[in-house]
Amino acid sequence: MSDGYLLQNLSIRIGERQIVDDISFSLAPGEIVALAGASGAGKSMSAMTPFGLSAGKASGSAMFDGTELVGLSESELSKVRAEKVGFVFQQPLTALTPHRTVRQHLSEAAMQAGGASPDKAAMVAMLEAVGLTRPDERLAQYPHRLSGGERQRVLIAAALGTIRAISSPMNR
Repeated sequence: MSDGYLLQNLSIRIGERQIVDDISFSLAPGEIVALAGASGAGKSMSAMTPFGLSAGKASGSAMFDGTELVGLSESELSKVRAEKVGFVFQQPLTALTPHRTVRQHLSEAAMQAGGASPDKAAMVAMLEAVGLTRPDERLAQYPHRLSGGERQRVLIAAALGTIRAISSPMNR
């Protein structure tokens, strides 16, 4: 599988503690996969660690669009994160910077992905695409003025401003 995301025999440790042991799954472009498990079972660690977004140390294989992530340096992982993947974190209030407007969040996400800051019409279209009502008004709002669902939609719009979106697993 050269496109998509493929985990094979992925294990994750933090210090001497085994967090995830031998997980395997594939995710093709456009496909949705749910990781189910109890709180603390390692769902978020399985999604974040291969991309260098946790304190965990991965072993096994994590291929993203043909690139092996396990073993990449932080600078190489940073390039993958900036150019190829967008993240939608499970806690939108803590994932959004409180002193930045929705417009600033969308602009920053696009520029971190290597693009130019989108104009207002493009940002409105991004928010419309994720079903956010009154998108032109939302651009000037701060995260605390939005509901939890609206914050999540802003994160999804920001992630979709990059090439692909992967959603962090949600504890249920």
